[in-house]
Amino acid sequence: MRKFLLTIFLGIIYPQTNIDSLYHSYDDIRNQLFIWNEEFGDSNHPFYNSVVFQLDSIGVSSNEELPIYAVKLSLNANQKEDQPRILILGQCHAEEILGVEMSMSLIDWLLHPTETPWGNYELPMFMHNLEIWIVPTHNPEGLRVVHGYEENGIWIQDESYRKNKTDVNENGIFDFIPFHFQSIAGADSDGVDLNRNYELNWEGGDDKYELNLQSCGSNQTYSSNYDYYRGASPFSEAETQTIRDFVIEKEFLISVAYHSSRSGCVSERVIYPWAWNWQDDNFNEIVDEGEANTSPNFEVIRKLATNVASEIGKEGGGYYNPRPQKSMNGNAHDWIYAETGCIQLLIEMGSSNMQPMEQGLIDDIIENNRKGLFYLFGEAISEEAKDTRQISGIITDAVSGGILENVEVKILEIHSEIFKPRLTDAFGRFRRLVPPVSLKMEFSAAGYTTQTFEIGGDVDTLNVALSPSLAINNSDIPQSYKLNQNYPNPFNPSTTIGFYLSNPEKVLLRIFDINGKLIKTIIDNQIIQSGHHEYILQSQNLDLSSSIYMYTIETKSWNSTKKMLLLK
Repeated sequence: MRKFLLTIFLGIIYPQTNIDSLYHSYDDIRNQLFIWNEEFGDSNHPFYNSVVFQLDSIGVSSNEELPIYAVKLSLNANQKEDQPRILILGQCHAEEILGVEMSMSLIDWLLHPTETPWGNYELPMFMHNLEIWIVPTHNPEGLRVVHGYEENGIWIQDESYRKNKTDVNENGIFDFIPFHFQSIAGADSDGVDLNRNYELNWEGGDDKYELNLQSCGSNQTYSSNYDYYRGASPFSEAETQTIRDFVIEKEFLISVAYHSSRSGCVSERVIYPWAWNWQDDNFNEIVDEGEANTSPNFEVIRKLATNVASEIGKEGGGYYNPRPQKSMNGNAHDWIYAETGCIQLLIEMGSSNMQPMEQGLIDDIIENNRKGLFYLFGEAISEEAKDTRQISGIITDAVSGGILENVEVKILEIHSEIFKPRLTDAFGRFRRLVPPVSLKMEFSAAGYTTQTFEIGGDVDTLNVALSPSLAINNSDIPQSYKLNQNYPNPFNPSTTIGFYLSNPEKVLLRIFDINGKLIKTIIDNQIIQSGHHEYILQSQNLDLSSSIYMYTIETKSWNSTKKMLLLK
């Protein structure tokens, strides 16, 4: 029997032991993803008879430039298809490691459907109908601190660490306090809380070295000093920039971000956007919901979160509780909904015992959460949805019949100025979860006549052909500039870089290494006509090693940069 010391403080339990035997470290994640990529990345899966796994490096961490990995799971994963896209974020806060296990388990289930008692129906259904993206961790620096590592002869480990490793006090040293030396969790001088670093309501988060005292129940108080630092500015951290760019590019329909509650105050809950100020000064809920500032489409979001929560069993019996996000503090799920329309649920896995050291208990928590996640996947598939209504359609040019990307779609009854424009994707497709009532929908794009339609409460498909408002129209000319993510990514030996130009431009397209050294100039200030263009990059012609590279496009009026990963 393994022996270890349990330190208990205010209901917070941290095992002072090596947690590697039960939880994936960052190296474990990376190594397992590479093994799966080798096995499934380029060949047909024996069960699905299709390529179903694609590994991507979507960014790097702020201070140690550790790759942040994303996995795409779907039939024909090596192709771009018109499917609802789902995002799973396994871990944001470093100590909340149950989410890592949840995300790695999900990948394993989808790759090995015959090894689960429920896999023969549900998993193929998801793989046929959804594009599922999983990011096991977007805080690799913090995860390394939780698991521990040696640096310059010094052992670095804090099982209660929460943030990334940004040098907040700018002294060139990583300043943290191991948990067994703390009187309270936190008090680490360095690091930024990544879930306080998003733009929406960023100013409501903690400033650096701010003391944080919270009420939890009628008699309990909870302190966690310095651990909620919002960063120097919105998106100051490379990790949140990575998630920002990723969710804007992929235009997800639904997302889950897994967390765990250090204090236990919000453990075993499903938190959704938003009902700001739904509390008085004593943290009592306001009885009249009309006094709270709720999100547009609040009832649909609340119903979805409530149904997910009702599927997830608690450790001690009963089911998870749904709760709207009540504070305005720069968190991801509020920003993602306002920015992209994707409904992200924050699920607080487990009880205040947030790092259980019993494999059976870990397995039970994951299995309970699987039921809620699979319910959510089913609701994302329009034909399978039981409790939500999804309306979808394709927008085309009424003259040419060509699809139209970047058409703004408004549902007038639930539109809000807090929303950024909701645009059709590369397939001309829009998807929305909407209430089961009659609605007015407005479609608008530059160069086209705006159209408004009233749809009944039982309509779930609406295809629209927009009429050009100008006498001369060319639907092949994009309405905007865009640099596509290279595909495939990671790649070996070749990958395709594509871009759109809305006007003829003098173009400079170059490849750099991660340190900014120029590797190759692909297009050297040549005049390129408007439209879509592609270039195939062959790694063997450049003598490149396995690493992250950057590709940058520049014109007189626009520039853009993206990352790509070569794996040899």
